[in-house]
Amino acid sequence: MLHSSSSSSHSIEAAVGRLRREISTDAVVKIFQCLKDADLAWELFQCLSSPRFGFQHSVHTGNALLDVFARTKRHREAGNLLKNELATTFLPDVETWNVLITGYCLAREPEEAFAVIREMEEDYGVAPSLKTHNLVLHGLCKSGKVLAAMDHFETTTTNGCTIDIHTYTAIVDWLAKNKKIQDAVALMEKITANGCTPTIATYNALLNGLCKMGRLEEAIDLLRKIVDNGCTPDVVTYTSLIDGLGKEKRSFEAYKLFKEMALRGLVLDTVCYTALIRGLLQAGKIPQASSVYKTMTSQGCVPDVVTLSTMIDGLCKAGRIGAAVRIFKSMEARGLAPNEVVYSALIHGLCKARKMDCALEMLAQMKKAFCTPDTITYNILIDGLCKSGDVEAARAFFDEMLEAGCKPDVYTYNILVSGFCKAGNTDAACGVFDDMSSSHCSPNVVTYGTLISGLCKRRQLTKASLYFQHMKERGCPPDSFVYSSLVDGLCKSGKLEGGCMLFDEMERSGVANSQTRTRLIFHLCKANRVDEAVSLFNAIRKEGMPHPYAYNSIISTLIKSAKVNPCTRR
Repeated sequence: MLHSSSSSSHSIEAAVGRLRREISTDAVVKIFQCLKDADLAWELFQCLSSPRFGFQHSVHTGNALLDVFARTKRHREAGNLLKNELATTFLPDVETWNVLITGYCLAREPEEAFAVIREMEEDYGVAPSLKTHNLVLHGLCKSGKVLAAMDHFETTTTNGCTIDIHTYTAIVDWLAKNKKIQDAVALMEKITANGCTPTIATYNALLNGLCKMGRLEEAIDLLRKIVDNGCTPDVVTYTSLIDGLGKEKRSFEAYKLFKEMALRGLVLDTVCYTALIRGLLQAGKIPQASSVYKTMTSQGCVPDVVTLSTMIDGLCKAGRIGAAVRIFKSMEARGLAPNEVVYSALIHGLCKARKMDCALEMLAQMKKAFCTPDTITYNILIDGLCKSGDVEAARAFFDEMLEAGCKPDVYTYNILVSGFCKAGNTDAACGVFDDMSSSHCSPNVVTYGTLISGLCKRRQLTKASLYFQHMKERGCPPDSFVYSSLVDGLCKSGKLEGGCMLFDEMERSGVANSQTRTRLIFHLCKANRVDEAVSLFNAIRKEGMPHPYAYNSIISTLIKSAKVNPCTRR
């Protein structure tokens, strides 16, 4: 009724007048708890204390008013209101200051809360309660203020303030989330040593941290310890373990825990179902994931966007495009708006299936739904078009990407360089490389390797050598693929000596491999340089079984030169 009124004093008086004439403190507090407009709350506060109503405000109604300001992120105004207006109406108690501290913590300004604590102690003589310290600790932890949280924790315990399990839980949770697992474990031991009993929330905080760190055996042991200590695991406990096991592709164990949950009578929620489905999909168990999804819907547990996007992504990666599209359509039927993840997954799956027309239609639908394609989505499309042989269309999407203000990354440029090289258009590939440098995107070893290989295949050895030198000058060490491409290219172009010299450099760099040696053996045999070919062949034998191609080259050359095969002597 108040929310439907205007903010004028007259309309508020009329609204209050429709209530019963004598209003209790409890009723006023409940009204403030429902309000979401701080200005309206202040008008009501003043209206109630007017001569017409004569309501006597207390610390309880004052605190309820300040809480409206704190909840609506007007905590600074709440502090000024207390000092300038309300302090003469009632005497602030510890809960008054806790309300202000809550406001600062909600606004992620926990350091300001310390000033409030000093003010309440020094100016008003009110000692902070355990709740006060807990509020500050929670605020510091949520804001990532590590040292400040730990310092406050130590100061609180040193000053003799009795710490309860909520305080301990907040610190354990923060330590676990910030990968300080050993400290979290040590604190858990301290909790029990101090005669404080951990709650399931405390255990869950540690267990979740262990799972995130991949320390699953310890997490499983902790689950058993929870049961042994007489504490009942809840859905959060099991979901953390199921999610952790799924990420490690231990889907069988995850499914066993899932069944254990049902036997314990726990109500399985969307988050838990989604965690299990994700794990099954990552393990490649598509039928099992689909079965769990069907069970979920049949049990009346409604899949959310995360569940559906997980299913769509997993099905697309497994090549089950038809099933993924059906789930996509079910999203629309449920009134759920697909997000960028869903569209990108479908576009990726369609591109992998070489259904480029459908992928482009999906992109158009994505834009129509006001979902902005990101770099990953554009990379998927550009790669799909390049692999389909439509490099010009890929380049057009690259230009669209730039116009949309979406910044290409090194993978975008690598895809285009590879596409143009495969199409035999090395000039365009070099142009993309130059664009890359001017866009301050550093080429990596893949970029150089792709371009050098493409140039070598087109017998453009001079350009390939220039990019090879450029690569080394930029501090990007050539790998075996780069060396092999250039060695083979030089040899094929009749520059055998240059190829041999480059191979020697390759060996000194420690990246020589049997594949390059095999190719060089072929070129040496072709040039009738038998001794060098045999030397390289023996080097391959020391590494393992030579490729049949190397055997054929050596045997053929030895027969032609009427030499005895050294292998037979051994």
